[in-house]
Amino acid sequence: MHLQVRRPPGVTHVRLVIADPKQWDERIQHGAREVVEFSIRSVTRVNAGVYFCNYLKEKTWSGQSDPLELMVTGVFMDMPSLTALPGPNVTSGGHVTLLCQTVYHYDIFLLSKDERNVFIQVYSHQDHNSFLISPVKWTHGGTYRCYGTSKQHPFLWSLPSKPLDLLVTGFFTKPSIWTHPSSLVNLQRSVTVCCASEVVFEKFLLHKEGDGQYSQQAVEKLPAVKAWADFSVGPVTSAHVGTYRCYGSHNHSPYTWSHPSDPLELVLTGVHKKPSLRAHAGHVVSSGEDMTLCCHSESSFDMYHLSREGDALGSWLPAVQRHKGTCQVELGWGPPEKQKLRHVSRIDRPGVSCCS
Repeated sequence: MHLQVRRPPGVTHVRLVIADPKQWDERIQHGAREVVEFSIRSVTRVNAGVYFCNYLKEKTWSGQSDPLELMVTGVFMDMPSLTALPGPNVTSGGHVTLLCQTVYHYDIFLLSKDERNVFIQVYSHQDHNSFLISPVKWTHGGTYRCYGTSKQHPFLWSLPSKPLDLLVTGFFTKPSIWTHPSSLVNLQRSVTVCCASEVVFEKFLLHKEGDGQYSQQAVEKLPAVKAWADFSVGPVTSAHVGTYRCYGSHNHSPYTWSHPSDPLELVLTGVHKKPSLRAHAGHVVSSGEDMTLCCHSESSFDMYHLSREGDALGSWLPAVQRHKGTCQVELGWGPPEKQKLRHVSRIDRPGVSCCS
């Protein structure tokens, strides 16, 4: 590494000092260069400490410069883990706690933002491995890492944690989200999650609830919308099931994001034996009449759902237990208390199936 000292005019000697232990490094400045550079090769723990410099002018040494603290990381091989509670995407004005966890005990924990600003929590504080940020502002967005150290050796730090990106949301209009061909996906099949917005975003972010990982995608511009992005998910397994939301952002503020989209539920099908579906009054119904569909299974399911040609219809409804362990439910487009397919019209065409 290199330490640079900017010297005043007329200076011939510049001296670099490490405060403890006392070590002197003196160099003579030649020529008109304004900056003197001190090199430290193969940095080790002995190089950690407080540095200052002074210079000789007209046979008189100047006062000391402001101190420069040099920390050496990786001295303790324990790598902390950094997590955000309740999560790394935080609404502007809300609060978040960054928790630094380690195997070994440290007296002091340090949190760095964008590899520049350092925040310290010492052992005298309760829960000294946690950092509360409240209220969250757009300036809090960034990449964070944490370290551990001891009172006896405050300039010797552990390995850094893996980076944690803190994203601040709630600054722009929410985008739209949907899936193609459907949010009901068969096991090992793939699905495309689409995000779009009338706001001119440069990128979209897709986040699964409860997951610390994000997917980012550059946008495309289409005639009908100002910003669009497709996310491919799959082959789908149980790990992909959950609630998804997408956000939009601009390149000049990569940690500042829009309001979240409406939630999208990704449901996995084809895991269990399929149920049977029948219509009480037959498959042919006059326009305007009511209709009841019955989904039945010999397996003990808790919920059923009705879909039509890849589109989700109605609501999830609880199953009713029948004799010999079978269960069924009557599903439809009508009010929940009636659970019927009401006012059949030309758009309510065949191709209906149920899943559990």
